[in-house]
Amino acid sequence: MIYLEWFVGTMKKTFVIEVKREDIGYEAHDFYHEEIDDLLIPAEHLEKLQKPLLIEAISYVDDNGYEWIAGYTMDRNK
Repeated sequence: MIYLEWFVGTMKKTFVIEVKREDIGYEAHDFYHEEIDDLLIPAEHLEKLQKPLLIEAISYVDDNGYEWIAGYTMDRNK
C-alpha cells in the first residue's frame, strides 16, 4: 500500500519518528457528508468529494502512547 510508505516517510521527515510498517494500523469508514464535522473537512472542500465519502485512516501508537493518525479519501470508482 503506497500510503503506508508515505506515512512512514512523513513521520521520519517531519517528526523524526521511525515507524515500522508492521506497527501501522489502517481501516476504512464510509461517512455521509452530514456526519462529518466542519473542523475535520471544511464544507467548501467536502462539497467537491463523493457521497458517501470513503475515508481510509492510518494510525500508529508511539512508545509514549501517543496515537498518530492520517486520513485520506478514496474514490470507489477508481
